[in-house]
Amino acid sequence: MSKVILYIAASIDGYIAGINDDLEWLDNHSNPESLDYGYNEFYKSVGTAIMGRKTYEKVLQLSSDWPYKDISSYIATQITDYKTDPSDTFIVNDISPEFINSLKSKSDKDIWLVGGGKLTGEFLEKKLLDKMIITYIPIILGAGIKLFEDKIIQSSWSLDGLIKYPNGVYTVSYEVIR
Repeated sequence: MSKVILYIAASIDGYIAGINDDLEWLDNHSNPESLDYGYNEFYKSVGTAIMGRKTYEKVLQLSSDWPYKDISSYIATQITDYKTDPSDTFIVNDISPEFINSLKSKSDKDIWLVGGGKLTGEFLEKKLLDKMIITYIPIILGAGIKLFEDKIIQSSWSLDGLIKYPNGVYTVSYEVIR
């Protein structure tokens, strides 16, 4: 059965974006070997992406072409008349266990929780997240959008993998303990 996986980059002080949703820090980090930190391999394993509305709008702003054409994308928003542009992009107003189980039953491929912080908190609160793969960039942002909201429920996770890269970046993966 497919899993719901948070795959995301964060600063070492736990931010996924800087002030004013700034993401330049991701590109400004030294990467002389042009490492993708496992992104291409991960992307091949997913058939569906779920992201919040602000993340969706940021993706559109950063890319001249929709980067997730070959997978179904769901945009979570409370705005009932919100419209999307790319095909295979759908609006979902309520992230429920029934909705996620329906997505899981449609494919053997995993479901990528792209972000952002508020939606990640909702998935944790509803116990819908199976795995987290977090790539830590060695920078301290000090402010911005947190990886985890202040008010999330306690959950237990087991270390599934750790990869250290020569430029100080490391990727940690965790599986939920149910």
